[in-house]
Amino acid sequence: MLSIQNLTLSTRQPILQNLSHQFQLGQLYLITAVNGSGKTTFLGHSST
Repeated sequence: MLSIQNLTLSTRQPILQNLSHQFQLGQLYLITAVNGSGKTTFLGHSST
């Protein structure tokens, strides 16, 4: 399980504010958004 609590990301402007979620093992999750919205940044920060 991956647990994210109160994640806040911003670059030139806020991308995420106070995101909390528990990702369950064996489940498939999809992150979609427009180009440049911070998907890769989110995944990079959540993998550390």
